[in-house]
Amino acid sequence: MWRPETLPAERASESGTPALGVDASAPVLRGGAGVDASAPALRGGAGVDESAPALRGGAGVDESAPVLRGGAGVDASAPALRGGAGVLEPEVAARFQRIYQRPVTLEVKELGRCFDSDQGRVAALDNISFRAHRREFLCVIGPSGCGKSTLIRILAGLDSPTSGEMLLDGEPARGPCPDRGMVFQGYTLFPWRTVLQNVMFGPEMGGASRASAEEQAREWVEIVGLGRFMHAYPHQLSGGMKQRVAIARALANKPRILFMDEPFAALDAQTRAQMQSYLIQLWKSIDITIVFVTHDLEEAVYLADRILVLGAHPGRVREIVEVPVPRPRSRDQLVHPLFIATKKHLEALIHTPAEAAEEEGVIEPTIRMTQAGDEVE
Repeated sequence: MWRPETLPAERASESGTPALGVDASAPVLRGGAGVDASAPALRGGAGVDESAPALRGGAGVDESAPVLRGGAGVDASAPALRGGAGVLEPEVAARFQRIYQRPVTLEVKELGRCFDSDQGRVAALDNISFRAHRREFLCVIGPSGCGKSTLIRILAGLDSPTSGEMLLDGEPARGPCPDRGMVFQGYTLFPWRTVLQNVMFGPEMGGASRASAEEQAREWVEIVGLGRFMHAYPHQLSGGMKQRVAIARALANKPRILFMDEPFAALDAQTRAQMQSYLIQLWKSIDITIVFVTHDLEEAVYLADRILVLGAHPGRVREIVEVPVPRPRSRDQLVHPLFIATKKHLEALIHTPAEAAEEEGVIEPTIRMTQAGDEVE
C-alpha cells in the first residue's frame, strides 16, 4: 500500500516554502540508506526509543488514527490498514474522518459490464466496488481502454451493467433520473437554444412551468458567472463558457450527485486550469457529490479527495488513493513535493512494470525518412 513520504521541513525550506501541513520547527523523520546514524531514529524500529510515540501500523499502534486507504485486493470501502512513515498530516486526516462520517451517497457493488463481439464476449468492467460519500469529490483515472467512460455512463443511468448493482442513498438506481446529473466531454448544448433556454431544459422536462423553469435557470446562469451571456447562443461562447452552461444545465435539475466525463479535456491548458479552479469553488458552495473521470493525473490530484484507479482489460479497481494534499487547493501546490509524490504514485499504478517492459520492447522504425545530414538526438 502506498503512502506519501513524510516531507522533512528542511527540504521544503530549500525553496523558501514551508512544507504543507508541516511545522518547520519540529524534528524531522530521518531514514534510508546512507542515513546520518547520529540523527534521531524512526520510531518503531530496532534500537528505537520505545518510549516515543510509535508510527502507526506496527506493534503498539494507535489504531484509531486515519490513514491512506487502497491497495490491490483491498475492500476500498473498509477502514484501511495503517502503517508506514507517510502518515497523513493531522488536518488532512481530520478531513478524511469527516468525509467517512457523512452518509454514503453512491455505493457500487461488484459491478460488471460485458459486450458481445465477433471474437466473443468481452469484459469491459469486472467486480467494481467503491463508495462515494456526501459532498465528496472522487476522481476516476486509468489507462486507455480501462472502461472509465463505460463506468460513468452506467453510474449516470445511460447504460446498464451486466452484473452487480449500484445504490443511490441506499436505494437501487436504474436508468436516468434527475438525482444524477451528467456533464460530457463534448458540450452537448442545443445550438438553437440560448444559454438561458439550454439551462431551462431540465426543469421544463421535469414538469415545471415556463416561468418557474426560467426563474431556476436564471439563478444557475448567474451562479456559473454567465449572467451577461444569458441570451447568447452556443456558437457565440468560448469552450470554457460552453462547459459552464453544461454544468449549469446539469445542476438545474438539483441532482444529488454529478458525473463528469473528462469535461475539460478539449480545452486549452489555460482555460482548463481556470475551469478546474472554478469547479472547486462551485463544489464548495453547493451540496453535491462529484464523480469526475479524467486521464490527466495532475487534474485528478488537484481536484479530488480520493482517486479511484482502474486497471485495464478488464477494468478493475487497482487502488483507491486518498489525496494527502491539504485543502484549500491552489496552483502553487502543483510543484509541492507531496503533490508530485502522489502524481508519481498514480503513474506507477497506471503504467505497471509489465506494461513498461512491453513498451520498451516496441521496435523502432527502421526506415529513415530524412537525409538532413545530422541527428536530432
